[in-house]
Amino acid sequence: MSKVASKTFFVAYLLIVSLVATACSGVKGGTTGGSGGSGGSGGSGGSGGTPSGPFTIGGTVVGLSGSGLVLEDNGADDLTITNSGAFIFKTSIAGGGAYKVTVKTQPTTPSQNCSVTNGSGTATANVTNVQVTCGNIFTVGGSISGLLGTGMVLQDNGGDNLTINGTGNVNFTFATPLPAGATYAVTVFTQPSNPAQTCTVLNGTGALNTSITNVQIICPQPAFTIGGSVVGLVPGAGNTVELQDNAGDDLFVTGNTSFTFPTPVTNGGIYNVSVFLQPTSQPQPCNVFNYTGIAKANVSDVLVDCQHNDWNWISWYIGGTNKSNNYATAVNPLPTPDLNTPGGRDFAMT
Repeated sequence: MSKVASKTFFVAYLLIVSLVATACSGVKGGTTGGSGGSGGSGGSGGSGGTPSGPFTIGGTVVGLSGSGLVLEDNGADDLTITNSGAFIFKTSIAGGGAYKVTVKTQPTTPSQNCSVTNGSGTATANVTNVQVTCGNIFTVGGSISGLLGTGMVLQDNGGDNLTINGTGNVNFTFATPLPAGATYAVTVFTQPSNPAQTCTVLNGTGALNTSITNVQIICPQPAFTIGGSVVGLVPGAGNTVELQDNAGDDLFVTGNTSFTFPTPVTNGGIYNVSVFLQPTSQPQPCNVFNYTGIAKANVSDVLVDCQHNDWNWISWYIGGTNKSNNYATAVNPLPTPDLNTPGGRDFAMT
């Protein structure tokens, strides 16, 4: 072999050895790189742990038109909201810390009801998806006229019970407001008693686009019967008495019995019972006691006395006689001292 050929062969040999060494080196480096890639994957697993933070808590308010809306996070960190848009609480939360956004104060002027969605969770990054949605709310109310009894209870939409206090003309407003567009239906759940009344509702239903103040509840005045009894009437032909109340409402009563005028008297009205036609079965007339007053309940104590109207006996000897509407009964022989002879007081002197 010539020198030139030998030199060429040697160079080729070195080149082959170098290529093999480089290839082997590349294989070893790839293995290390793969290991390195595995190490990188572990690092990624490390980043899957709880981030340290701190992180901000916020979101968006929509539909706000009233004033005075106040939000809270975790029962504190009050944040006053003046208009719709984005908001962020001042206090940040550590990584992994809990947050809970609530409405502390609802807006007024106009009144609105704001609700929170996506309001709670665990902070692993800045929170921006809390949403506070506000809508107008309206109250339902009106007035009651002619209320006399007690215990009246109203309802709206079959609930939200409202007990009414007071008498006469009374204003009312249900405690629970309703969102715009909602329907309302006011009813009387319990009618008043003592005295009993049956009240009716006007303008009691509709849809809300403003606060309602024109519901009317009318309670008609109760009416009371006027009556009593006839006593001492001598039986026989002509033992009929014609009575009147308030110079009318004529009523014929025969014999000793109870009576009730056919026409009741409205609450607070005056009644005045009189004898329009005396009986003919006896010479003496009938007198009426407890005959007048103001009707606040059924009256049953009017007394038409056709016998015991001659004398009213009062004696210090008998304490029970010293009272109004007490009538003596004649007995024979006369007792001593004489308690039955009219004409003078006990131990009278000139």
